[in-house]
Amino acid sequence: MSDLEITKQEIIRQIRVIAAKDGGVAPGIAKFQSESGFKAHEWKYKIWKTWSDALAEAGFTANAFGKIIEDE
Repeated sequence: MSDLEITKQEIIRQIRVIAAKDGGVAPGIAKFQSESGFKAHEWKYKIWKTWSDALAEAGFTANAFGKIIEDE
């Protein structure tokens, strides 16, 4: 197994660990970086093109950003 494959599996594992601590909600990239220590340059364009791609491979969908909340 290559170093890249090991890194990929560890990132997926970390995504799942962080999500489990947050009630099953996938972490945003900033939270992931601060809690795991992995930085975007370690995976971006080497393993996945986007953070959404990494989340999808870990079994999650990306969180909505700037979601509009309707008035009741």
